[in-house]
Amino acid sequence: MKPIIKKKLAIFNPQGFLDGGNARSVILPQDVTTVVYAKCEVVLVSLKKIVFFNKRGLSTVLEALQQVENKSGAMVGFCDYDNKKFNMIMDMYNKVVPFSMFDTEEIGSLFAGGASKNSSVLVYNDDKEQKNQLSMELYELGYEPKVAKDMDEYTKLSSEGSFKYIIRNSRLGSFDRAIQVFIKNNSVIYMLKEFLDSSLADNFDMLHHENALKLGFSYYLFEASKVSSVNVHAVNFIAKLSTAGAEHGATISVCGLTEHSITQALKNDLEDAGVLLYKDIHEYFSDKELFGEDGGGALNVKKPRSITKKLVEILPMIMEVSNKMIESMSHGKLEKTNIKVQDLTLKDEQVYSVAIAFYGQVEGMMALSFSKDVAIRACKVLLHGEYGDTEILDALGELINIIGGKLISKLRAKNIKANITMPRTYASSAELMAHKKGTKGAQVDFNMDSSPMTLFLTK
Repeated sequence: MKPIIKKKLAIFNPQGFLDGGNARSVILPQDVTTVVYAKCEVVLVSLKKIVFFNKRGLSTVLEALQQVENKSGAMVGFCDYDNKKFNMIMDMYNKVVPFSMFDTEEIGSLFAGGASKNSSVLVYNDDKEQKNQLSMELYELGYEPKVAKDMDEYTKLSSEGSFKYIIRNSRLGSFDRAIQVFIKNNSVIYMLKEFLDSSLADNFDMLHHENALKLGFSYYLFEASKVSSVNVHAVNFIAKLSTAGAEHGATISVCGLTEHSITQALKNDLEDAGVLLYKDIHEYFSDKELFGEDGGGALNVKKPRSITKKLVEILPMIMEVSNKMIESMSHGKLEKTNIKVQDLTLKDEQVYSVAIAFYGQVEGMMALSFSKDVAIRACKVLLHGEYGDTEILDALGELINIIGGKLISKLRAKNIKANITMPRTYASSAELMAHKKGTKGAQVDFNMDSSPMTLFLTK
């Protein structure tokens, strides 16, 4: 099916049924070549004229879309659906959607930069992380979206009729890990569900986990409240993670297991391997003996590392991606004052730091360290009402996560396969420097209106 290409947006318009029988004809191999060659930045399949679809049909189309994403780094997914279709898709994928979704083709064009930068845009999503990602992406593209802080404000603003684009059921996604992962209080939390067997090891992103260890995460929680049953293969895998993690000073915990989902014998096996068991996630975070007063994310002592030639080669790309995002979010200008391979050295006023690791054909870690002024300016769209250090650090974590995602897309477009870990936050410059003690890397210092920011890249 030939796509309709409008500047940097490509739309496929299938009709009728989208199931296993006809889905393969929607995007043919030559169509993949066409949109990649055209350098389309957003590639979508419209559901406007679809009267029936099932998960098999969607998954077949997604296989072709994933080829597009891998070859070009384009944003891919679906558009033009009503609330019923949206809810059906969310239910099919258990609320974890690995692709982008846009309410309409017109909204998709926003993310391809195809609308006037003066367009009035309202953004709201029940998922806070999605709301933040959508709004930050729009800011970087040059728009000035109004972000509703809650459902009441969204209802009020959307009824006024003053917005040309209203983004309500849109999402940004990518084809990443099968197991949902997120960070809370510098603990890495893996969300498990349904039946756990040997497939847990197959679906687990071990490289991501190993790089999280390198990044300094010490606490890992498997949240199993939605698990129906656990067998010995899954238990053995978690036990092996616990044993291996002990070498890094890491603690593996599991919460949410019940007498209906696991036998006492298997629980004993977990505990024998050093796995801590908790009734629920609240009990986990309330364990003062585990966390002490720091609330999670204790530092690991690492062997000295240094920057590699491969990392030096992609440093200009990393600077371009991070600076563009930070400048667009802050409406400021970063002026480079120093670039040198050295041990990490920060100023006392750089009170907030955040880091992310990437791995694959190129491996490394990038950290950003901010003065309070620059941090708030860079994350202002994510900060609502009253906020303190915790909220600022959370916002910086989301910021570097999006920067990392953009970097991975650029690397993939150059046929360099890589992925990113979840972000790690640091509450002071001293904390980050202690973690990176004895580590040489490329340090790039910037000023924004005399306030410092540093980018540090190392292995």
